[in-house]
Amino acid sequence: MNMDNDSIKLASELGRLDFVSALLAIIALFLALAAIPYYIFIYNVIKVKTNNMLTKKLTETEATIQNKVETFLAQMKDKVESSIIEEMETKIPQLTAEYFELARNIIDNDIANRIAGSQEIDENDE
Repeated sequence: MNMDNDSIKLASELGRLDFVSALLAIIALFLALAAIPYYIFIYNVIKVKTNNMLTKKLTETEATIQNKVETFLAQMKDKVESSIIEEMETKIPQLTAEYFELARNIIDNDIANRIAGSQEIDENDE
């Protein structure tokens, strides 16, 4: 015969079933109260580990993004510089021609004669 059935049957016959129920309730209450600190401890450990893991991952992600941005900016700087150089090289002959035309239009014969005359005076002074 099963011993568990016998102890409950014996307790029932002796009228001590209320004592067994009360004892089981006290044990359950004790276990429930004892579980609260373990829950808090486990919660805090998980929280700390999660924060550490997220901080590490965030730092790694930030470094990766910063490297990619720096690489992108360096590439764009090179492209902009090369496009500006190419544009200037194509426009230099045109700009030179425009500056010479401007210089020709600004100085007329009277101004040129005065400039030449002032240079002759300076040369005679020396």
